[in-house]
Amino acid sequence: MGEKVKVSIEQIFVVMLLSRLFITLTDIPPIIGSMEVTDYLFRVLFFILLVFISAIPVYLTVKNDTNANILDRCVCISPIFGKVVAFIYGITFIYVIIATMARFDMFATSIIFPKTNFTGFLVIIILACMFAAILGIESISRSSTFIFVVFLVSFLAVVFSVYKKVDFLNFSPIFYNGAGSTIKAAFISMPRTFELAAVLMLMSKIKGNIKKGMTFWIIGMGLFQTVIIFLMVGVMGDYMKTQLIPAYTLSVVAEYGFLQRMDVLLTSTWILCVYIKVSVMIYLFKDCMKTLISDKYDNLYIIVSSIIVSVITLFLNPKAYSINYLLNPIIPLVLYSLTVIAIPCIVLISEKVKDVKNYEK
Repeated sequence: MGEKVKVSIEQIFVVMLLSRLFITLTDIPPIIGSMEVTDYLFRVLFFILLVFISAIPVYLTVKNDTNANILDRCVCISPIFGKVVAFIYGITFIYVIIATMARFDMFATSIIFPKTNFTGFLVIIILACMFAAILGIESISRSSTFIFVVFLVSFLAVVFSVYKKVDFLNFSPIFYNGAGSTIKAAFISMPRTFELAAVLMLMSKIKGNIKKGMTFWIIGMGLFQTVIIFLMVGVMGDYMKTQLIPAYTLSVVAEYGFLQRMDVLLTSTWILCVYIKVSVMIYLFKDCMKTLISDKYDNLYIIVSSIIVSVITLFLNPKAYSINYLLNPIIPLVLYSLTVIAIPCIVLISEKVKDVKNYEK
């Protein structure tokens, strides 16, 4: 069953929220096409609806307090099936790590430090995440509480500094070019929500009502996106469609009291969000390897996976890889469909047919 440590649902909620925030903050409007700026607000509604619908198998999987994660339950259905699922989840978490680091590299080298080789700093972040993963999910969750407070303070400072600059004339007519692009954008965003797969992996380590925590988490994502998009549209209007990272542009125009460079404060917290996301994914990859290979080498799996990801990061062409990843949603869609929808459905059906009730390996 793995570690007996239990983390409160509130702490997991904060971890998952921070993990998803970096994807939201580095959203790229130009890839959406003809969608008008006001439609971005409605994209959030479609996105939340799609996440809720796709999360139904996860809700049903965590419905019963089995004290077992998705891999434990797969192994009890069939040891071979358990190894196959562990491999799929392991590949997914490695992909998420690489994609996150490539996305961050693109953001840093395109916006913050143009014409700068950032790969060395990326490796340092991965190594920090490696040590966090070795310390365990309880350590990651404790540090996430502090990071969340720092992020919330910096975000509220940006909100208070720009809300007076909102001009409602910047809001375009709703669905002026139809709703197709808006729905497409929601479909692009949905499969990047791999935190739902993380919940399936962590559910044996969570104490509290997981379903309620997931609901608050999804609603929290929606509220945050609504606020940040409302401010971006109200302050920048159509100009935001010309910006690679409009959330960063919003932080640049923000000034609050003696803080004249809010972009520095806010983007510093983005690095911490990357740290949380990658730490969790490395930790979960370790759990996958324990099922796939052996449960004797916890730290070795973490170290080896960190080295592999670091080497891949060093040899990537960050801009080309990141843009390809952002423009082509096929890979995340396939992995999301497998880990969040298909595998939980297979588990639920198999458990019903076989009447599986004992989840001990």
